[in-house]
Amino acid sequence: MQMIESGHHPSAPTLLDLLDSHSRASSGEVSSEWIAFSIAVFQELIKADWELALGRLETLPLALRDTTEFLSFAVYLKARKGKVHEALSSHRIVKDRGVSVSGSSWEHLIRALLGAELFVEAMETYRSRNDGLRSLRHASLVALLASCPRNGTLEDFAYLEAECGMQGKLTLALRTTFINCCFAFGQPQKAIDHFSNLLAEEMIPDRILYEMFINAYSCGSNEDPDIALMWYESMLFAGHAPAIETLTNLMACFARAGNAGAVETCFSEIVRHDGTPDLEVYTTAMHVYARGGDVANTERWFRQLLAAELKPDTPVFCVLVNAYAKAQDFDAARRMLQEMHSIIGDAPPSTSGQDAASGKTKKKRKRVRTSSATQHVYNVLTLELVCADQMQDALWLLHHMVEAGISPDVYTTVAMIKGHMQSGNKDGALRLYSDMIRGGLEPNNHVFCALATMLGKLRAPASEVEGLVGDMIARGIEPDMKTWTALMYAFGRANARDTVLAMWDRIRQGNTDDQPDDPAKGNLETPPGTGCLDGPDGELGVSHHVPPLVEIDNHLFSQFVRTCIEEVRQAGGPETEEGWNWVRRITDEAAELLERGLVLNIRGWDLMVTEVVPHGAIEEVSRMALQVLQRLATSSTGAQAVVVPREEAGRPLVPSTQETHDTRRRTPVKVSFDHCIRSMRLAADLKLAPVPPDVALHSFCKAGVLPLVRELTRTHRSGHIATIRSLLVELRTVYPDIVTAELLRAFDGSCS
Repeated sequence: MQMIESGHHPSAPTLLDLLDSHSRASSGEVSSEWIAFSIAVFQELIKADWELALGRLETLPLALRDTTEFLSFAVYLKARKGKVHEALSSHRIVKDRGVSVSGSSWEHLIRALLGAELFVEAMETYRSRNDGLRSLRHASLVALLASCPRNGTLEDFAYLEAECGMQGKLTLALRTTFINCCFAFGQPQKAIDHFSNLLAEEMIPDRILYEMFINAYSCGSNEDPDIALMWYESMLFAGHAPAIETLTNLMACFARAGNAGAVETCFSEIVRHDGTPDLEVYTTAMHVYARGGDVANTERWFRQLLAAELKPDTPVFCVLVNAYAKAQDFDAARRMLQEMHSIIGDAPPSTSGQDAASGKTKKKRKRVRTSSATQHVYNVLTLELVCADQMQDALWLLHHMVEAGISPDVYTTVAMIKGHMQSGNKDGALRLYSDMIRGGLEPNNHVFCALATMLGKLRAPASEVEGLVGDMIARGIEPDMKTWTALMYAFGRANARDTVLAMWDRIRQGNTDDQPDDPAKGNLETPPGTGCLDGPDGELGVSHHVPPLVEIDNHLFSQFVRTCIEEVRQAGGPETEEGWNWVRRITDEAAELLERGLVLNIRGWDLMVTEVVPHGAIEEVSRMALQVLQRLATSSTGAQAVVVPREEAGRPLVPSTQETHDTRRRTPVKVSFDHCIRSMRLAADLKLAPVPPDVALHSFCKAGVLPLVRELTRTHRSGHIATIRSLLVELRTVYPDIVTAELLRAFDGSCS
């Protein structure tokens, strides 16, 4: 003991002898002196040989092993050895005693748990630390934040963010890891704010941090080529050389944007920084030209690929075939398909006398030389042939695809269903679907959406659409927005208006546990987290804080409006009480959705102005137009999705009018099927994009302004006309290309 206290460090065998001799001398008596001596010796043994200490731990007397100190040793040693569950068990015993393990034991346990992908247990262990371990939290925070994007939740991130705030000045490593979490959880502005704070604290960003921003804006939901380029230039200005992977990501980003010049520049940058372009780089350079049918430049990059002594693989040939197809050179596309087979080694089918075409390549794909890659080429060709309205050639290609031993997959089926729809061959599409099921393939939302769209286009009877829905339910498919819209479209074309309205109510209801038992009653309550906002391509904008359960966009809204308009006609027009109630239902729901974030696209405004206004709703539609313009005029960031707060989740969307003119059918024609519709679960994992304000304004100016002004002039509502004009004049200062002088001249003589 004196040797240890004097600062000498005995060898591991000496320490073991000390431990054994002292245990024998104690003769089984437990004393505080014996425990204290054993603890001191064991601490030195851990420093000398921790694996030897772990082996000796199990042979110690129970009286020693059961002490808090030796349990803490057990946590440390077992965590370091990777025995995470045993270490966690010892830690919980210590915690139940109301004390804490040592700082090193606690930190090693967290790292071991993260290494074993036990993130939940690691967070639980982190939360159990005491204030005395504050100095050790930093390294554990970095480890937890690094694991959070892969294994954690938004709530975990919020907790760790609060912990970062308790650290005072954050190190570069902690800030870098935190910024990565911000991007992973869809909070790019917060990442930029932390970068600004880092500069304000006179820290110097390293290459890893710059590349994190470049990669975040080069792909994924934050993809923006201009911003990615800005961060790349900032990295060069700071004196950091880029990694080839970063430049490859940036190059692919420009390729997806169709910027061929920037792709060429990225290639030059790879060479300038002593990088060796690989197959992915050359394929990306080919792709940017192939997507526009520029065969000459696609072949130029293919020749450069061969000159670099790289062997072309399936994605390379897929891009080449795509280029020839876009240029309508089907003979060359057919030859390239044969060349692919001869180089890669698969036996090619006979392609004599047939055309071949291609489709789009994937944004990111694994390079494989297996039959799955060859299958992708056939899928691309099949889709392009269908798009070119060459269904016979597509059927021939499908036949030879099977002959070559390549089984059609779900994507092949979807492409062929679209082809049968274009040719009006409903039976052929349904046979193809049956063959897919018999072949063991499981249909997904893509397949059901294609089938529902086909049934709608061909005006199939409602019974066939019901059969499709029944199959979806039997297979446990949760329809997404596109599939739900296609089903509403199919029922609408089959004149099954009751079902369309039931589906509209269902999507407004969301995934709630308390479904209504009586389908005649309906449900207009919005679940927590429902947001609705139209995007440039019919997509929605959504807050990053509370994801929606399901989206309501213009396509769905249009189906609802058309169905209600037909109900107005069936009721004898808006002059009747029932007909007017249906008109009010449209305007009430539209006003509520606009208030909560729905932005009508061109089709939506055209429907409201040309179909709803003539039925006597000029005042209501005018108020909607004013509401949209006022929101755009007072918002510098444009339209944002409105998420229903949790405390408002049970509030009816139309409380003031629902009781006075409830237009739901009192006696639905198909009660059991409507109940089936209301019982379906909807897909909840939708990722949506925000709507730029110029898109919302363009839609109104394109389809809403002129016909609305004409109707307001006819009905002598000059006040509304003057207000609309003044708001447009205000918006013209920001959007002169949308609110043109010619558009404003349409108001001349209307405001008097």
